[in-house]
Amino acid sequence: MPEELTVEKLIEAGNHRCTHLDWDNAIRHYKKALALSPEDPGILLLLGDAYTGKAQKDATFYSFAVDYYHTIVTKNPLNSIAYKKLIYASMKNHSLGDLASELKNKLEKDPENKLYKSYLDQITTLAVFDRDFIPIRQYRYQPTLLSRLLFDFVLLPVSLLLIMLSIFNPQFKGLLRESIFLLFFYVAYRVFLHNQNN
Repeated sequence: MPEELTVEKLIEAGNHRCTHLDWDNAIRHYKKALALSPEDPGILLLLGDAYTGKAQKDATFYSFAVDYYHTIVTKNPLNSIAYKKLIYASMKNHSLGDLASELKNKLEKDPENKLYKSYLDQITTLAVFDRDFIPIRQYRYQPTLLSRLLFDFVLLPVSLLLIMLSIFNPQFKGLLRESIFLLFFYVAYRVFLHNQNN
């Protein structure tokens, strides 16, 4: 008699295929496991991860990853791992605006929900690098004290100091590109804050 395929064995087979970057067969095994255990968030997470892996060569598959991660957080908003992966996949899928709108609506119903605020802050920060993101004017990102200290009193002075050293000290000449990148990152952050407050 053929060996019975259990959820555990199917997941193990899927994980094995993932280690070989064989995303199609990994997805096939995970879907069979999901058919046996439709409510299992662990399998949904694995499917999202597998589609994220497959999307490295074809970005259209990020939409599938978004769907699986979204299913998890819809059932369990406290699943921070799934939410972080959902945010990443949504950014790659150019659908951060949709996720931000959804979180904003949830915050309107539950204004004191720190988790939703945290997720929305992450999305707002990532929006600096997502050209397709449509800002939500009703929500304004408020940087924490630690963020302000990090950017204004660490990142800015360090980047300027490194630029000066790389120009006037031959020992630091190789750091010019990195220091300019740090300064650019700081400028992007300040521009983003300016746009949020106007």
